[in-house]
Amino acid sequence: MTSDDVFISLFSEASLYKLKDLSEKGGLWGNLTYICSAPGGGKTTMLRCFSPSVLQKVNNNKKDNDRLFKALKGMGVITSNKIQRCGVYLLTNRSYSDLEDEEVFTKPQARRLLFALLNVRFTLVAIKALQTITNMEEYEQLGEIAYNPPLDLKNRFAPNPAPRNAKELFDWAANIERKITEIIETYETTGESHGHDSLFILNYLHASDFTVKGKTIVEDFIFQLDDCHKLSLTQLEFLRQELVETRIANTVWLAMRYDKFTYKELVPKTDMVGRDYNIIRLEQDNKYETMLGSIMEKRSNLSRPDIKLNNSLEESTRLFDEQLQSIIEYSRKDIATRQPLYDELLAYIDENFESLQDKAEQTFGLMLFAQREHKGGYPLFPHEKTAYEECVRDDVVKLGKQIAASVLGYPMYYGTDVLKDLSTNNTEQFISFCNVLYEQLLTQKLLHPRKTLLLPATTQDRLIKEECKKKLKRVFTEQGKGVYNFIVNLGGFCRSQTFQLGSSYGAVTGFAIKDVESLFGGVDSLIDDSRLEDVLRICLANNLLFTKDTKQGEKDKEWTVFYLNRWVCGAFSLPLGLGGWRKRTINELSDWIKKEEKWDTGILM
Repeated sequence: MTSDDVFISLFSEASLYKLKDLSEKGGLWGNLTYICSAPGGGKTTMLRCFSPSVLQKVNNNKKDNDRLFKALKGMGVITSNKIQRCGVYLLTNRSYSDLEDEEVFTKPQARRLLFALLNVRFTLVAIKALQTITNMEEYEQLGEIAYNPPLDLKNRFAPNPAPRNAKELFDWAANIERKITEIIETYETTGESHGHDSLFILNYLHASDFTVKGKTIVEDFIFQLDDCHKLSLTQLEFLRQELVETRIANTVWLAMRYDKFTYKELVPKTDMVGRDYNIIRLEQDNKYETMLGSIMEKRSNLSRPDIKLNNSLEESTRLFDEQLQSIIEYSRKDIATRQPLYDELLAYIDENFESLQDKAEQTFGLMLFAQREHKGGYPLFPHEKTAYEECVRDDVVKLGKQIAASVLGYPMYYGTDVLKDLSTNNTEQFISFCNVLYEQLLTQKLLHPRKTLLLPATTQDRLIKEECKKKLKRVFTEQGKGVYNFIVNLGGFCRSQTFQLGSSYGAVTGFAIKDVESLFGGVDSLIDDSRLEDVLRICLANNLLFTKDTKQGEKDKEWTVFYLNRWVCGAFSLPLGLGGWRKRTINELSDWIKKEEKWDTGILM
């Protein structure tokens, strides 16, 4: 199989749902679209699906690629016998950043050289796309591809005659690229004559102007610039001004990480369909889990048809009687340390709950209530049975269900739903967890070829926690000590709030900023929050944190809550649910950056 064959086998058409939605709204074609995500979000994979070689294979083998073919056809990319639109892919590299050397290039010179490089490189990759579709791979064959540019583009070639075929256009572009590359590499002094004053290629280079024997090869180009975050802020602004203000006629996709986004641009993360440009954020939504399920199925089918990951994971685990009994004994032992204040409530549990499961859940919930009550002050009188439902409310029982496994060392993370939950906004994370579990299944298959494959919940839990801790260690080397300290302290804080002496009636996995009005230049403040802003921006850009807006308190005040990415919760054995959060001040959060703190997680740990 070729690399394209493997790619198609692994690619899920569900991954295109963001583009499909935009296409149905009429905003995808003939517009500028930013495709944004954290690292591993799937930007480059999405772009590759539109490459000429991939589209050809899909079109030539519709039966095996039926779902992908229908998805692309529905978007107007291919028909039953022709490619309508194809990607023209350009990857950002080091040469663009070299133009930012202010000792060599003035700002106008840098702008002209940047535009010239993009113009000619997009031209070269467009010709390469045509070669792939026509199967004319040799340089001399380019002369057989006729080119009839519009008048506006013909004038750009003056005083030289306009190219009449792809070969002449290739020579024009290659010569300019060679000259500019030489200027950059030798730091040659350049005048205003070098370079281009606009990105005219993105406006005037139309696929329909290329023909072979009078027949159009493809109707439209999709100009794709990947890794745009490697450009400087100045260069990104040049691009935005040029592409938005000139209202380009072609389809242009700019793919980038959040690295160059400001804090305010990162919060909140929402898609935008506008008159001037679109923003697609590859984030988690109601279609995300369907996409992950499709990815899991395809990767299993390609690796070994006899090992189906989604069918080989223990999806639920029932605690054995001895484990339930241990929860009861653990809870009663803790309650007994608080004198006979809760004897009547324990008797109520024995009289009103029959199954061992219910008794364990209620006794654990009563223990949490007792811990919380003692933290607030010593009760004067024992509780009566009639007060049971008022004391052991549903929310405390729910919390008990969430944290009992962590407290007593039972499995927390297992099953396909948990794999999806752990992979907040990131397909690469999902694949990494799948790979760890799949390798374990493969080992079991080799050791016991005749045995039915089923990965126990305990094994899944152990492997997932190990993988989460490995990812956490990589934060130090990839994002620096300050970011690492902040995440570790946040994880410790969430553990202390969730587990310490019943201080919470909900699992805590996030925070909101108490004095947010003074945050990051909002109003005048004596607090230097620049370091905190930088750390929060890095955490959001690299998917260590994500945000959700919520209302709470007086007059339904709106808060932006920063939640730990779910895999970070896995590194701290925290529940994966959302909802629990605490307010922190700027000073408190800033202190978390400076050093790792020790967090008291109470007797439960």
